[in-house]
Amino acid sequence: VPVTLRAIQQLVAAHRSQFPIPVIGITGSNGKTIVKEWLYQLLAPQYQVVRSPKSYNSQIGVPLSVWEMTPAHTLGIFEAGISQPGEMARLQPIIQPTLGIFTNIGPAHREGFLSDEQKVREKMLLFAQADLLVCCADQDMLTPALTDWESVNSNRKLWSWSKTGRKAAVQLTDIQELTNGGTTMTFRWDAQPAGRVVHIPFSDAASIENAAHCFVAGLALAVDPDQLAIGMSRLEPLEMRLELKSGVEGSTLINDFYNNDLASLRILLQFGAQQAKGRRITLILSDILQSGTSPATLYREVAATISGVHRLIGIGTEVTALEALLSAGVECSFYPDTATFMAEVGRFVWRDNLILLKGARP
Repeated sequence: VPVTLRAIQQLVAAHRSQFPIPVIGITGSNGKTIVKEWLYQLLAPQYQVVRSPKSYNSQIGVPLSVWEMTPAHTLGIFEAGISQPGEMARLQPIIQPTLGIFTNIGPAHREGFLSDEQKVREKMLLFAQADLLVCCADQDMLTPALTDWESVNSNRKLWSWSKTGRKAAVQLTDIQELTNGGTTMTFRWDAQPAGRVVHIPFSDAASIENAAHCFVAGLALAVDPDQLAIGMSRLEPLEMRLELKSGVEGSTLINDFYNNDLASLRILLQFGAQQAKGRRITLILSDILQSGTSPATLYREVAATISGVHRLIGIGTEVTALEALLSAGVECSFYPDTATFMAEVGRFVWRDNLILLKGARP
């Protein structure tokens, strides 16, 4: 064949068409992999699930994932990520989701699109043939695209949810952080106007948003709310995303190296503040690439985001801009690459530090 990538995409699209089962397609700027894995944890008792391995959501990762579908499966869960126009149009025929989840819209891969509005429209192409769509109604940027999606077919159902009281199918009316690090969330919808209290073993904002997507998706699939609540209380964290590890000299490492953008940095810092418990916080941060904004603007935003950090270790050539932007109370060290940093890592004192590791690569 002249183009192997197009060939495998067409081959797997034909393979997907053989299976008339519900398929969940997930896209958005953040949270795709966590939502996919948590849905698997919630829905595995009711379905034989095939899902994307790890974060296989690219032009080659999606067909490799969908190729795993067999007649034994009764549900598919696949994530799709794009970095430029035209890519989702090739992924949609491969996944062909019957139910879609749009997690959120943020700055990731912004440089590949003319505007955030264009990025939303491109991502929404994944749901061109979906009957159900789950999303958060509090995201203003999604509203025009959601309205257009509903208008195409009167039989479509938008399972939106809101925590601000906006018009939505499901209302998240109360969020209470518990002393053990968990959270109770109260959901109300037509079938349960009095509300359903759900517990999750996490308290950071990203986990609350991801859990809400999962709970509402379960409702859209008509899963018993009591069974959903039991599963939500047992959700497990994912490796490579806010992964806690024991470090040297009594330190603790929060490993979040999978991707690197401003939105996920805010999530890491919030999570780190919850875990610090009076310890010094060291942030190891690499260059933030593909932000779609100039380095000067980007690192001003990063500097404003970094609060409560006692020591910054920057790795790369652009992150050095932070040295002139941070307060004098933040101890700064910069290295051009990981190898140079590792050659000098022994000079640092790590005892009783909470170390936040943030970068696109380990």
